Amino acid sequence: MKKFIIVSLLLILCLSAKESYATSIAGCDITYKCIDSLKFEFSLNLYRYCGGDSLKNIEQITVRCGSTTRNVTLSRSSITDITPLCPSASVRCNPSNTKGTGVGIEKHVYKGILDFNTTPLNSFSSCSSNVIVSASINSRSSSITTGPTGTLYNDVEIDLKDAPTNSSPQFTSDPVILLFNDSPFRYNLGALDTADQDSLSYSFGHPRSAYGVNVNYSSGFSYDKPVTFYDPRWPKGQPPSPNTNPPVGIYLDSISGDLIFTPTNSSERTVLVLTVTEWRKDSTGTSQIIGKSSREVLLIINYGGANKPPEIDGPFTYSIIEGDTLCFNITTDDPLVILPPPQPSPPADTTQLFWNNGIPGATFTILSATAIHKTGRFCWSPPIGSSRTLPYTFTAHVEDNNCQIKGEASRMFMVKV
Repeated sequence: MKKFIIVSLLLILCLSAKESYATSIAGCDITYKCIDSLKFEFSLNLYRYCGGDSLKNIEQITVRCGSTTRNVTLSRSSITDITPLCPSASVRCNPSNTKGTGVGIEKHVYKGILDFNTTPLNSFSSCSSNVIVSASINSRSSSITTGPTGTLYNDVEIDLKDAPTNSSPQFTSDPVILLFNDSPFRYNLGALDTADQDSLSYSFGHPRSAYGVNVNYSSGFSYDKPVTFYDPRWPKGQPPSPNTNPPVGIYLDSISGDLIFTPTNSSERTVLVLTVTEWRKDSTGTSQIIGKSSREVLLIINYGGANKPPEIDGPFTYSIIEGDTLCFNITTDDPLVILPPPQPSPPADTTQLFWNNGIPGATFTILSATAIHKTGRFCWSPPIGSSRTLPYTFTAHVEDNNCQIKGEASRMFMVKV
C-alpha cells in the first residue's frame, strides 16, 4: 500500500523534466511588517516545485500608484523544505534549490526594506489611492488542469495615508496542498494580525497574469469554483452545506476564512486565490478598508491510497467576559479506512495537533502526548478593556502520520469578548 501511495505522489507532483523555470512556482504571497511610520519590511514568498529549475538569489517587486511604478530588488533570506510528507519519508528537496530533485516543495523568502520617507519612494507617500506592491513571475505549471497557466501575478494593497504603521496579516498555513479524493477538505490560511488586531474578512480572488488582468479558467470552472466537488443536488447552484458529511458544494466562510468542500476528480490540479481584507474603524467608528492581501494556492487532488484526512472537532465559536477565564478542549479524529476483503485494513493513524499562537497571552497545551488522537486545551483570560465587536481568532492544525502523504486539516476558532 505504501508503494502505491508513493507512486501516486510521484504521478501527481512530477512535472515534465522539460519544464523550465517558468513552471517551477507552486504558490505565492506577499506580506509586510511595519518598522516605523511609512517604513516596512516586505517579504515575497515563492513556493518552488523541486523538480523544476532553481530560483535566483534576488527577485523584483513593483511599487505602483496609479500609472506610476518603480521596481525594487529583494534578496533571498531563507529556503525551507515544506514538502507535505510524513516525517519518516526520505524523498525530499535535497540538495536545496537544485533542479530535478523531484518530489517536494520549497518555500523561498525574499526580503527588503521599503521606506516611503526617503527617495526614491517618498513620492508614493502622497498617493491618493492605496499603493500596490506586486510581484510577477512567469511561473504557473502547465500541469494545471482547470485553466490558469503562464505568468503568475500577485499583490498587496497598502494605505499609506490612513494606516502608515500598519502590518499585513501573516500566513501560518502552507499554500501547496495535497487533497484526498472523495474525502472532506477543510483548510484555513491561518491569517494572523497580532501586530494591529485589525478585523479580517475573506473572499475568493481572481488569478491574474498582470495588474488588472484576470486569468480565465477552463469551461465549467471559475475563480470561486475551481475544482469538481461533491454536490448531488438538483437544481444546481444551491447554497453550500459545509456541515454535512460529506460537505456539499464549495464553501468559504467570509469571517473565519475556513474553506470546505469534497473533491471528486482525482486527476485535477488547480489554482485558487484567497483574498484577505483588513478593516479598521475610523474616528467616527465606521469600519474602513486599510489593506488587502492575496495568496495563490495550488491544490493537487490525488487518489490518496488507504487514508482519510484527520478532523478537528467543534464547536468553533466561544464567548467570554473580559477579566474572566475561558478554557476548552479541542479534540481530533481520524476516520478508519475499511478495505474490502481479503485486503487487511491499515491501522489507525496517530494525529498531531498545533495552533498558530493567534491570541497573545493565551495558552495551548496537549493533554496527552501518547494519545492516538491528540487533544489540545486552550485557556485565555482576556484583560480588562479587551472587549470589542469582532472576535479574537486562532487556527488549529492537525496532521496524521500516514506515509508517504500525510493527511492534514486546519480550522479557525473564534472567541468573542
